[in-house]
Amino acid sequence: MRSRLPLVVLTGGIASGKTTVSDRLAECGAYVLDADVIAHEMTQPGGSAYDDIVDHWGDEVIIQTGPLKDHIDRRQLRSIVFRDASQRRKLEEILHPKILAELHHRLTEPKAVSNHTYAVAVIPLYAELNLDLNPDAVVVVDVTEATQMKRLISRDQIEETLARQMIASQASREMRLAKATDVITNEGSINDLLKATEKLDKALQARLTSPKSSS
Repeated sequence: MRSRLPLVVLTGGIASGKTTVSDRLAECGAYVLDADVIAHEMTQPGGSAYDDIVDHWGDEVIIQTGPLKDHIDRRQLRSIVFRDASQRRKLEEILHPKILAELHHRLTEPKAVSNHTYAVAVIPLYAELNLDLNPDAVVVVDVTEATQMKRLISRDQIEETLARQMIASQASREMRLAKATDVITNEGSINDLLKATEKLDKALQARLTSPKSSS
């Protein structure tokens, strides 16, 4: 049995359409792991990163009342780290090693290796990080900054200033594209994006499961 699935990193700027692409690839049969989902799990009460975050930021980032009492206030934490680069780096120091270790663990689980032909790791900050993943392909979901701004403000209901700070905190479009083996342009409709994703899946299936690619 293979020790690891062929690995595709899926990345792109914030509000570029990564979730739509990864959801469709999962429907096509890929084993999808999302770094943001793993981070969400780790920052739940009892999660492996929860205590570190609370120790550093304290009650300022904790919901004090209601059904989510004692959960991390993600909106507040996001506001803090995107306005202060040193705070963002601290959060990355807490989360990224844990996320990377969990990705490696899940990629080698027997159920993943036996039931799927390739894996997709959704890593928004792939262009910024030096991760020990050695992927077989890197897919970038590409949009213009103007499209990012429009979608981010609409999706998250945030002010333009914060949206600009969030986009500026990430790698440039050029940096992401420089790492790409495959690019999906998402400037059209959802239907266009789904069709492009299905075309990508067929290309990845052919490339990654060929005798030359198998281990």
